[in-house]
Amino acid sequence: MSKPLIIDSGEFAREGLSLNGEIALRDLQRVLGSVQSDAGVIRYALQGGVDKLQRRYLRLSVTGEVSLLCQRCMLPFAFAIDGDSLLTLFDNEIDIDAASEQDETLEGILASREQSVVDLIEDEILLALPLAPKHEVCAPDGNSDSVAKKPNPFAVLQQLKVNKQADPD
Repeated sequence: MSKPLIIDSGEFAREGLSLNGEIALRDLQRVLGSVQSDAGVIRYALQGGVDKLQRRYLRLSVTGEVSLLCQRCMLPFAFAIDGDSLLTLFDNEIDIDAASEQDETLEGILASREQSVVDLIEDEILLALPLAPKHEVCAPDGNSDSVAKKPNPFAVLQQLKVNKQADPD
């Protein structure tokens, strides 16, 4: 990575500035511990603004693809990252807490004169990753989900119930 992406988040939002580009996955150190490969790029767009309540905000969008390890079959697979967050800026934790009580969906962060855009991008990616990544289909032939192929353990009980109803003592 050539130079760190640092902004004054409050000024960036107040001025309605924008920033977009691509960042190599290998430059996202916190993300590397959660993915299988450092190959690829993440595209990002950061837009500052002020909402109708005169609160400053940053809207961050990230897109790309990462390689994850399926926890079912233990093989890597491609996972699409498509995140979009609205981060409302506050000057202190008390204001964040008060605003969060009013709006549970609010994502509040502290305004900073030296906000790392890379940290924001990494946070967005890490929040987008599943806790237990897995393929939708793991079977080698690709026809069906390996979980669906397992026999139902209650099938024997169902058969006993059917037999019991057919044989009234």
